[in-house]
Amino acid sequence: MKVWFDGGLHLVDGAAHLLFDPSNYFDPHPSPPNVGGPNLVLISHAHSDHCNTAEQYNDCPQVMHPATHDIMGAYRKIKKPVIIKKDTSEPGRYKSMKFKHLAIDIHDAGHCVGSVQFRVQTSKGAFVFTGDVNNDPDNIALTPAKSIEANYLAIESTMGEPAMVAAPRPEIYRKIQEFLASSLGNGGKLAAMYGHAIGKGQEITKLVNSLGGFQVDNILVGNRTFNVNNVYEKYDSKIGKYAQYGSTIPPGKTVMFFDLYSMNENGTTVAKKFKLPAEPPSMIVSAFGDPSFGIPMIVLSSHADFNGLNRYVDESMVHTKEGGMVIPFHGSSAILAGHLRSRGYNAVDPHVDVITI
Repeated sequence: MKVWFDGGLHLVDGAAHLLFDPSNYFDPHPSPPNVGGPNLVLISHAHSDHCNTAEQYNDCPQVMHPATHDIMGAYRKIKKPVIIKKDTSEPGRYKSMKFKHLAIDIHDAGHCVGSVQFRVQTSKGAFVFTGDVNNDPDNIALTPAKSIEANYLAIESTMGEPAMVAAPRPEIYRKIQEFLASSLGNGGKLAAMYGHAIGKGQEITKLVNSLGGFQVDNILVGNRTFNVNNVYEKYDSKIGKYAQYGSTIPPGKTVMFFDLYSMNENGTTVAKKFKLPAEPPSMIVSAFGDPSFGIPMIVLSSHADFNGLNRYVDESMVHTKEGGMVIPFHGSSAILAGHLRSRGYNAVDPHVDVITI
């Protein structure tokens, strides 16, 4: 069995060649094995750094949650989607499937609507691919991910550095409440919040709807966030009232959620978009903002933080630390692998190594 990262995480076991989360967001592998292309693609969720090259593999079946298919369908045409179905016997689990000699189990990942983890029973043992994962029990928008036991654990490492420890979510929510109460009090009419359209947009929409202590007449979001909000509602993740903003800001006290990509990539802010004389009270809610805009940022990530990643590894590998392997991918993969080795785990970075099991 071989595992490596090159435009996604590859797993080859006999005649089965699986590709998890195809994208070109990361450097190519320095020396990938010459084993031909995948014959099954598995997509954990609809963020572009996990699926933006999916159409290159349209000759393969592509496994995904129906919400992921709904979101991707707005901008990608997948010819052979395999839509997973709920397993009503256990919350957060989906019906298993088989591919060649492999049995594949599927579980919620807690990162955004439709995000899932894959557990593949291989010839060498249980291989788990987390995709992006969030095991924070205080996220109001989604149920936290459960750790899946594995012999070989491929775990995301977006926040895989020791400094990347998030404040408790209740504390972050309290700071957001204080920001909104201050912004909309004493005659204030508008507060702007910036974050990612998939995941963060829905958490903030639900949070603003649930917080007290200030009046909100309008919660306005951009087109992309609006469409994903609708997908959340479709799949029973109720987030409250919201509307899509137009060319003008309506009267009343308004909270506007703006896609952080527009700011980071195009320099677009609420003031520029709506030709305001000055930026309204504003806050970035993300681990990945551009400080050059001078807008205060609070770290609110849909990823497990450094402590959450370590907790996931400990729970997943509780019976297999000896003889098993942890395979961090994305983000700070090398740093997390080194940290895990210092804790006694066999951890290997698939971005630079080809792992033979």
